[in-house]
Amino acid sequence: MNETFRNAPLVEIVAELRWQVPQLAAADQAGNPIQLPIVLADNAMAALFHRTTTAVGNHGFDRLEQLVPPGSSMPVLLPQMMYRYRRTDEVPVLAQIGPGMFSVNALPPYKSWKEFHPHLEGGVEGLLEALTDKPELNVNLRYIDAFKHALTSGRDAKAFATEVLGFCLELPPTLQARLTEGVQARMSFQVGLPVPGMAMTITVSDGRLGTDSVVLMNTDVRIENALPSDKQAILSALDKAHDLIHGTFVDMTQSIQDKLQSVPVGGNA
Repeated sequence: MNETFRNAPLVEIVAELRWQVPQLAAADQAGNPIQLPIVLADNAMAALFHRTTTAVGNHGFDRLEQLVPPGSSMPVLLPQMMYRYRRTDEVPVLAQIGPGMFSVNALPPYKSWKEFHPHLEGGVEGLLEALTDKPELNVNLRYIDAFKHALTSGRDAKAFATEVLGFCLELPPTLQARLTEGVQARMSFQVGLPVPGMAMTITVSDGRLGTDSVVLMNTDVRIENALPSDKQAILSALDKAHDLIHGTFVDMTQSIQDKLQSVPVGGNA
């Protein structure tokens, strides 16, 4: 797992932790679970956010942004991040928290998992310090990649997925027969892949990044079982998820390795 890339298509990494918020659990008259809004002035939630602000601030995430109107009494429907924490040292990493959810995000210019890891650890440690009731946590890791023209050579999502990434995608003959002559069908698709202890989902589609047409690939790995509020257990699970995502990315992009430009570990990917 030593490959890194100067021209990595990475847009964002999201390491996300979720937990059950007891006061939001409810059911209708038939016993079906329903999702209730949470009032921003809720004392327990406000106390958690205050503790988190202090704790992650001690780990370098000391620039607070409120993502909802200050003093608002409006309900917030899950899931929604409410506070964002940036770093005054300008490291391209941020943390976010909302009811029952927390994330540490890596942004461009991202260099490597090794360089991101200490900031990830600091964010996780800050959250665990704030979560005084020590709930079980659901863990997932998401990579968002946007392949620009330099990597796609103008291919759309279908062509890039089949010719570069190695997927097999064909239209049924009845649809192919109805296609306007000289025009290619456009596709977006999702693949769910159960792996031991984890579930990987890859979504590929056409998209835009700023003014650029891109092929978007969203790779999400969910840890199968909830984990205790233990830093090492969480970081170990995230490391395994990273290894899975990185390994499959390297294997699927073999044909454009020259365009990605491999560099030594600690470089740009």
